[in-house]
Amino acid sequence: MTEVDIKNNWYYFRSLAKQLQDTEQYVDHSIGTAGMMLNAGTFSNEFAKILLLVSSEFEVIAKTLCVEAGLKIPWNANIVRITKEIKSNYPHIGDTLIRTPYQSFQPLQNWTVVQVTNKNGKTEDQLRGMSWWEDHNKIKHNRRNYFQTAHLKNCVDAMACLMILELYLSQTALGNVDIITTLGCCYFDCDYGLSHLSVHSRNKLPDFA
Repeated sequence: MTEVDIKNNWYYFRSLAKQLQDTEQYVDHSIGTAGMMLNAGTFSNEFAKILLLVSSEFEVIAKTLCVEAGLKIPWNANIVRITKEIKSNYPHIGDTLIRTPYQSFQPLQNWTVVQVTNKNGKTEDQLRGMSWWEDHNKIKHNRRNYFQTAHLKNCVDAMACLMILELYLSQTALGNVDIITTLGCCYFDCDYGLSHLSVHSRNKLPDFA
């Protein structure tokens, strides 16, 4: 993967972030005194569109990261298989901190796969720690009953998770995240790579420290 590929991925991320930022004209994104988004559950067609687009890109970038890291997965691998591979290769990815104008948080902190017993008594792997992914699937397959999950919080969480994968892909493919931190983004930020104002190193990604 080349610098051009990383730039193209990041330009698309920036366009999605701009769509999210534009919703501030209609919905307040700020955090209340309890530390929660005041309008976290506000849902709309615009949020549904953003969530579906971001979720699709998350899967694409996740698979690309696996390929760049030399992880052997089929291209049709599901999110559970992808999660197991990425978490195995990058065990500290959940420590990555992302900032928005309103909060700093670790959106992949609880990302994992657990074994559960299904209703047939069989053990199976299930995704945990990314409720937005589960909700996007519900919207995709049953929009009528689950449209209310197309809300602001899911969009912010999904985009923050996608940004982490963008950072890890750049670091894995190029050995740095300088393209991402130099070009920046209108809504999301981080403390990794080069400073916007100097050539002094900022923090390193958790798995590359």
